Amino acid sequence: MRRYKLNSRQGLCNFFAEYMVEEISQNGKHDTMISVSDCESLILVRGFTKRQDIIDVKEIINKFISLYSSEFTFTDLQKVSTLDMISFNEEKKFKERKLTFHFERDVQFPKFDMNVVNSPIVTSEFPYGFSKKYLKNLYLYLEHIIYNVQDHFAYTFIELTVEEDYRGDVEIIDILSNSVYPPSRLKSIIYDNFEMNVSEINDLIKEQDLIKELSYSIQNSPWFVVKENSEFRVV
Repeated sequence: MRRYKLNSRQGLCNFFAEYMVEEISQNGKHDTMISVSDCESLILVRGFTKRQDIIDVKEIINKFISLYSSEFTFTDLQKVSTLDMISFNEEKKFKERKLTFHFERDVQFPKFDMNVVNSPIVTSEFPYGFSKKYLKNLYLYLEHIIYNVQDHFAYTFIELTVEEDYRGDVEIIDILSNSVYPPSRLKSIIYDNFEMNVSEINDLIKEQDLIKELSYSIQNSPWFVVKENSEFRVV
């Protein structure tokens, strides 16, 4: 997950989206996806949730502003208008659980202050704003896999397209990479070394509090650990 300076437009959108999804999904109980856009004089909160009971989203927004407005000195959240468009009881929106994950080694992202980006609209980035059981944990699981295999596959970039079923089982649909090993071999090695179920990282992420991490600029992600008892046979 890319981290931004919290006191910035992108930091605000990501943080706001994460707060909203936790509140609306009741800490991941209901599949939910939220997008927050900073339109300078207006903050737009959009999204869908499987949650059936309709709640007052404005109350959640006001609570966020009350708790965290002091963190964002580049703007006055108390004076910014907000508009929410959240649809409840949306079962059909969450049927597809396919994700493409792209990773490049040694990519140097441009260094600039997100506060001065000259853009009329800045929007939260995936996976911020997505509930734990809907794509977020899948994304973190792929980060965990890539973290473990990157020193063995001899590549500078890799792109995995995967699909998760209702049990959390993960199927690799496609692999693109400039590794010296063919995609079929890469796929076989991953299947040999991982359970290919999102629950494999449950113990690593169960104590994760992304709201707290973003608030205190904590950079260490608990799923970035070397998998025990793995034998990456690539010869």
